[in-house]
Amino acid sequence: MNDTSPELIEAAAAGVATLTLNRPDRLNPLSGSMIAALQGALDRIAKDPSVRVVVLTGAGRAFCAGHDLKEMHAHRDQAFQEALFERCSRMMLSIVGLPQPVVARVNGLATAAGCQLLATCDLAVASTEARIAVNGIDHGLFCSTPSVPLSRNVARKQAFEMLFTGGFIDAETARARGLVNRVAPPEALDAAVAGDVATAAGCDAVAAAHAQADILVNNAGIYAAAPFGDIADAEWDAYFQTNVMSGVRLSRHYLPGMMERDWGRVVFVSSESGVFIPPDMIHYGFSKAAQLAVSRGLAETTAGSGVTVNSVLPGPTWVETNAARVAQRAADEGRTVEEAKADVFERRRPSSLLRRYAEPEEVANLVCYVCSPASSATNGAALRVDGGIVKTYI
Repeated sequence: MNDTSPELIEAAAAGVATLTLNRPDRLNPLSGSMIAALQGALDRIAKDPSVRVVVLTGAGRAFCAGHDLKEMHAHRDQAFQEALFERCSRMMLSIVGLPQPVVARVNGLATAAGCQLLATCDLAVASTEARIAVNGIDHGLFCSTPSVPLSRNVARKQAFEMLFTGGFIDAETARARGLVNRVAPPEALDAAVAGDVATAAGCDAVAAAHAQADILVNNAGIYAAAPFGDIADAEWDAYFQTNVMSGVRLSRHYLPGMMERDWGRVVFVSSESGVFIPPDMIHYGFSKAAQLAVSRGLAETTAGSGVTVNSVLPGPTWVETNAARVAQRAADEGRTVEEAKADVFERRRPSSLLRRYAEPEEVANLVCYVCSPASSATNGAALRVDGGIVKTYI
């Protein structure tokens, strides 16, 4: 690896910020400059509302080998060492305090402070080739700071053994001890991290990582306005795979277990667009109508059991994507955001009784009810939280 290449690679797509430690030839050590790069990236991400989740990983065959011992040996004075550890602690605490969840994508070796980095993250997915240790003791150093997040992830005696022996554990052992959430082969690691339920492989990865569930809320979805003639076959298929087949595949996996245990809740988050098809979003409306059909059909298979399958139909909801879209429309038209929001209900959804965007919490309240034991007599229903847009009373 050329040392002129960036020490930390930052990438962002679809609300996911990926930070890749990029010194694979040296096993991605936490040098002073690497810590500074991570700190800068985390500070920027904390202020960026477009980022919903952070993935932290390493280039090459290591996640992170811990502190840069070569650098530490070259600067043996106490002031340098204390400043280094202080900056490292601040960076780790920034991960803990970050508004967005941080997922460790453990692609390989994670040792000493690299294990600390892993343990500090909110979630962790590890390759079957990953090896993990807090092995500072092998170098005459005790991993006192890494011991704190480690002991918050694993049982006391297991942490003690790792700290005092420096022994390595494999990914499955780390999962069994609670240090990582999922384990996947290297070729399936990205699917296990992303859990891209728009694909069969992503659904399989989710099912493999979480074999059993009592409540399944199918809320994966994509949407955009487009003239009918401009919607290509590939886009139709993308809407079908994401909005419909994600729920089909996950329900196919989890519903039998619910039936066997005689309790469970499956919820499809559809839309009033599945009933009130928007002419500029026909592909979206089609997919949401298909969800309603799947939901009702599945409910028929649960007759006489403690399992229910229902749909929830939100109307226009003030989520981040809508906020960005309306703000851009307001700017293009030389109006305020509030004026652009009001126009939605004057022209596009004039039948709305609410006459405003719903808040996500208002939709979530209905979803929570349908998922609760209180909803035991509600099955096969399409429950509207659409603000009265659809003009039916049944």
